Amino acid sequence: MNPTTFLLAQRREAPIEELARAFREAAGSGSDILESVALLALVFAVIIACLYLAGVLQQRRAAPVGRQPGRLFRATLRELDLAWSDRIVLMFVARSAGLRHPTVMLLSPVLLERYVRAWSKRVSIPGVRVAAWRRMSNVSVRVFGEALPALR
Repeated sequence: MNPTTFLLAQRREAPIEELARAFREAAGSGSDILESVALLALVFAVIIACLYLAGVLQQRRAAPVGRQPGRLFRATLRELDLAWSDRIVLMFVARSAGLRHPTVMLLSPVLLERYVRAWSKRVSIPGVRVAAWRRMSNVSVRVFGEALPALR
């Protein structure tokens, strides 16, 4: 073997030996690995806690509407900017219909007419029935843009 080949062979082995020594020294410290795993577990725990809190907060925001649909109905009536007397009549209509979610009757003019007609049949005083029908017809015009058909 000539000296040049010997020098080249030594150069090739030297970086490999240095790499092996550096790996042995790094692998020897188990505390670095333990710190990395602990940090990863901490980050994972923080992410899980944030997702849990977000779910709890969302349930709290949605819960009043689910448990108290009347609150949504009253808020919708206020948002429509109806007169207090119209709101009272609509609450009577909703209570008479026995709807679990009374806001449903404000989804279409057909539903509003159905529930108002059923309620008006229960009103025994003709003058009150006609006046309430007119009020609900005005509400229908305001909300849906069309009046209720004439009371039969």
